[in-house]
Parts: sequence; structure tokens; C-alpha cells
Amino acid sequence: MKEKLARFAALCKEKACNLRRYWKTPPEKKYVSYREIAAYSVGGAGVYFIVTMVGLIVLNAGSMIVGASIGITALDLQTMNVAATLVGLVFAPMRAMLFDNTRSSMGKFRPYLLSMGLPTAFLGTLLVYLPYESMSYRDKAISVFVVYTLLQIFSPFYSAAYAGLVQVMSPNSSERAWIIEVSSIIYSAAPTIINPVLPLIGPLDDLRTYRIAFPVFCLLGVAVSMLCVFGTRERIIVPKRYVPRVGFWEGFKKVSHNKYFWIINLSTWLNFLAGGYGYLFQWIFYYGMNNAGLYSLMVVIRGEAATPGMLLGAPLANKLGKRRICLLSMAAQVVCLVLMLVCYKSYILVFIMIYLKDMFSALSIIYLPAMKADVMEYQQYKTGDRLEGFIEQSGVLLGNAIALVTGYAIPLILQRYGLTNNYEDLFNAEFRNPIVYAMIAAAIAGTVLSLLPFLFYDLSEEKRQNMIRVLKIRALFTDDRNGELSDEALCDTVEEVYAAYAAQKETAGKTDKASAAKREAAQMTIAELEKFSTDEMRERVARAQRLVEAGLAGLRQFDRRLLTDACAMPRDTKEQRRARKTAVLEARALQKSAALLQKRFPEGAVVPTEADVEKAYALPETTRAERRAKRRARSAAERAMHRLTVAAAPYMAAKKLLEERDAYSRWPELEARYRQLKA
Repeated sequence: MKEKLARFAALCKEKACNLRRYWKTPPEKKYVSYREIAAYSVGGAGVYFIVTMVGLIVLNAGSMIVGASIGITALDLQTMNVAATLVGLVFAPMRAMLFDNTRSSMGKFRPYLLSMGLPTAFLGTLLVYLPYESMSYRDKAISVFVVYTLLQIFSPFYSAAYAGLVQVMSPNSSERAWIIEVSSIIYSAAPTIINPVLPLIGPLDDLRTYRIAFPVFCLLGVAVSMLCVFGTRERIIVPKRYVPRVGFWEGFKKVSHNKYFWIINLSTWLNFLAGGYGYLFQWIFYYGMNNAGLYSLMVVIRGEAATPGMLLGAPLANKLGKRRICLLSMAAQVVCLVLMLVCYKSYILVFIMIYLKDMFSALSIIYLPAMKADVMEYQQYKTGDRLEGFIEQSGVLLGNAIALVTGYAIPLILQRYGLTNNYEDLFNAEFRNPIVYAMIAAAIAGTVLSLLPFLFYDLSEEKRQNMIRVLKIRALFTDDRNGELSDEALCDTVEEVYAAYAAQKETAGKTDKASAAKREAAQMTIAELEKFSTDEMRERVARAQRLVEAGLAGLRQFDRRLLTDACAMPRDTKEQRRARKTAVLEARALQKSAALLQKRFPEGAVVPTEADVEKAYALPETTRAERRAKRRARSAAERAMHRLTVAAAPYMAAKKLLEERDAYSRWPELEARYRQLKA
């Protein structure tokens, strides 16, 4: 016993020493200090005070504010939700473009954490303070709809900015998972405090309860969230002169070719039948037991169900992989729901099943953001673009469009069982139990459907690590071309390349699974380094050379024979069909570019250059007037350059390819520099 206590004391001492050692400086091969993790986590609690309170304002049958307190019927709530969603479809693309085109000293997410919190808190508080007591039903519905729609402009910006920030705090997937684990435990304090306190303030179907709670929790949230805004920084593995400037349709087109984007979002969209599960706890225990004090205690106990899942999420994901832990989590939730269907009339047994389901569901707090981060890295690997905003908001946009139809499923089921805005009837077990049974059965179907897409998720940890190596190689050459390559980055990347060559030599001829995986990883790294030596790439470079030599003037003159000849190419074999498809796409791109150049930049027009953008960025910014003038000049230069980039896309792509070839040709010189550093 004494030995165990001594080991425990030594472990605690070691952790305390590590906390002091790495409070300001990250551990070796890590990117984020403990102080920054603490700022993100505690600041996240402030964000979630606001998000949790605003999340109580929902336009569905489970809303105790809009449904039970204000008195809007379930079907009208869904119709209002559809209308609000249509408005949201306009703002989702704008959020995506703003996130991915934001270029500020604070990064792309923190500016929105700073600016969107207070409006979100104000609108949420305003909604519960409107004088509904003196309004007609029609006026109530209109008032709720207007404020809720305004809330949907600010609130998604706020929550998405916090969720997106962790994806760019570190390029290390395991470190991100650990940050998510720590932060989720800390920021979950917000709903853990709010949910049991609300029924102690007053009845959940009484608007006066929320008029006390909203200003208190929202103001607290705004103040605490500033830690997250000013205590963190964003890091992305991209060249240091990377300029994010992506149009919506261009970004969506790139994202649409990311199969993992579709897998993750399809799982969410297929889960619409499980929406009724969110009402069950309240309906079974608040209305069924009719004891506010006991209900508050049960809320506290249930709130702790997420802790084991959050603690185990990162270790399990590292050991089993994100895909396996995802499938395990969802399968376990299906089992809990099936057992709940059997024992839903027993308060004790159904509470145990809800607790266990929430525990397994909490694993998604860890693995799902980590999966989304991997999807973003895959996007950068495939297209060279960091599109966090587009990936997140495109899913929201499409999901909202799909929900216009699927969102009626639960309200129609509830209407069939007689529930509209007569929430007081839920105190009657004979009325309540059939509805509870139907919601559990629907949740089983929804969870099973949402599990199926993940069977096709094959982005393994090994594949992700290989992608990171490739991204490091690309950033190495680009930063070298720009004169911004650090000695540390050079040594780190060169050593990884040498390790890949050694692994390829070591595993040559071996057929076991581990050797095959190691060889595949090495080949992926080596293939990136040697890609310009392949016949296919040489042909691409030759075409790019001809296009660049012709210049923009040559691009304006499209020869229709290019498209005719491409369409006439043979397509008997798979290789011929692929070659024909590539030729047709290139010809059509040239045709489109010629038309756009003639329209936007006719003969004699001033053609912008990258030097114009750099000149705008070099303007002084000492005084307020100079900063204002610089912002205007920078914005104008970027807009003009973007118009040219879109119009002359084939030319720009060809120029970029040639620059990349020249950069990769400097590998022997970089090796020589590495040897000098190590000498």
C-alpha cells in the first residue's frame, strides 16, 4: 500500500513539474503550451455558457421556452424552423467565405469569437424578455421568428469559430485530440451548471425562469470567453505567404470531391429520426416524476455521464483508431436504445440506459472533431487549400436544405399521437408513454442509419501521418522559394525524407502486413519528392510551359480545334478514357478562361499582378488614416487579383506548376544546407 501511495505521489509530483515546465513553452515536438490549452478550455466554458443558453431556444417540439412557455404548436414550430432555415441558407455560404478568406493578425477564427459573442447573448436575452403575455398567438409567432432568425445569423458564427479554432491550434492530430479532451471536460462545466440550476430557479415551462437565467449566464459567458480570444493563437502547416482567397462555388466544388466530407455529413443527415431522443429525459422525468428538486439532481448525475467518455476518448482513439471507436460508440448507443425500448416504464432502468447511452455518445466529443480535422488535412493534401470554413459550412448548408423535409418527421409523429402545444398532458402517463415508445423506436432507426456511412471511412492514422509528411515537403519547397525556410523546419523535413528512404530499403521484399504498411508510407513520401521525374508529370509540365510562354494574350485566343480533337480521342481502354477526360476538361477550362478574359480584361485593360497585392500589404499603418487606407488598398488589390485568378485559372495553374517544379529542383541544395547544419 505504501509503495502504491509513493508511486502515486511521485506521479503527481511529475505532473506538477511538467505543468510548470510546459506552462509557457510547449513540450518537445508539440506546438501548444499548457497555458494556451488552459485559455482555450476555460474560455470555452464562457462560450458554452452562451451556446447552452441560446441552445434552449429551438424551434421544435422539445422546446420548453418556445413550445411549453410561449405556447407555439409543434407543427408551427417546424414551419417556422423551415423558414428560418431558408434564411440561414443565405448566410451559410457567407460564413464559409468569411472564415476561409479572413486574413488578420488574429487568424481566421478568433476575430469572430471576439465579435459574435455579445450579439448572440443580447438576442437570446431579448427573445425571453418580449412581452408575450399581452400578445396574440400570431404576434407571438412572428416575434419569435424574427428574433430567432437574427439569432441564427450570429450564433452559428460564434459556435463554429470556437469549434474551428482547435483545428488550427496544432497540426499534430494526437495533440489536437488531447486538447479537445481537456477542453471538453472543462467547458462542459457550463451545461453542467446551467441544466440543474434552471429547475431550481423556477418551473421549466415558465418564462420567468429564463428571464432570470439568461442575463446572468450570458454576461458571465461573454466575460470568460475573452480568455479564448486573447490567450490562443492559430497554427497551420502552409507556406508562410499563403493568401486565402476562395470564392464560394470554387470552394464548394473542391470540397465536393472530398469523400470523407460526404461520409461525416451523411451520417449527420441520416440521424434525423433520432431527434426525438433529446426530448425523452425531460418528458420521462420532469413530467413523469413531477418533482423539480429530484429532477435537478438527476440532471446533475446525468451530466457526469459524459466525463468517462471524454476521458477515455483520446486514449481509445489513439489505440483503436478513430473509425473503430466511432463504430463502437454508435453500436453501443443502439444497444442502449433497444434496452430502453424494453424498460422505458421503469424510471430506474431507463435512467441507467440514458446514462450509458450518453457516456458512449460522449466519445464523439473527442473522435468527431479529430475526424473533421483529418478531413481538412486530406482536403489540403488533395487540392492544396485549407478550407475549414467551407468544409464546416457546406455541411451546414446542405444539412439545413435536407432538414427542410426531414425536419417534419418528428413533429408529424408527435401530432399523430396528439401532442401539439398541450404539454400539460405529458403529466398523464397514458398520454405520455406511447409517445416515449415511438421516440425511442425512431431514435433506434436514426442511429442505425447514421452508423452506416462510417463503414466506408478508410482514412487511417497511417494514411493521415503520410499526408502530413507530404504537406511538410510542399511547405518546405514553397518556404524555401520565398526565402522563409527555417533551419528547424529544414532539418525536421529532411530527416523524415531520409527515414522514408531507409524504410523503403528496409522493407523491400517483405510481405508481412506491418512491412507493407511501412513501405506504403515511405513510397507516398518519396513519390511526392520525386513526382516531377514521372512521364505523366513531364507531360503536364510541357503543356504548362507552352501555356505560360503564350501568356495571357495567347490565352484570350481559344482554338476550338483543341476541344474537337479532345472529344475525338479514343476511349476504348480505361487509360484512354482517363486521358480523354483530362484533355476535354483542360480544353473546356481554356475555352471558359478565354471568354472570361475577354469580358473582364479586354485588350488595353490594366492587368493586376501579385506585386500589386504585395505593394498594398507594404503600405504604412502607423496612424488610423493610414490603417484605413491600407485596408482599402489591400481589399481592392485582392479583389482585382482574385478576378484575374478566376478568369485566367489555367494560366495561373500552369505558372504555379512551373514554380513548384523549380522549387523541387532545389532538393540537392537543401540537402547540402542540411549537412552543413549537422556538421
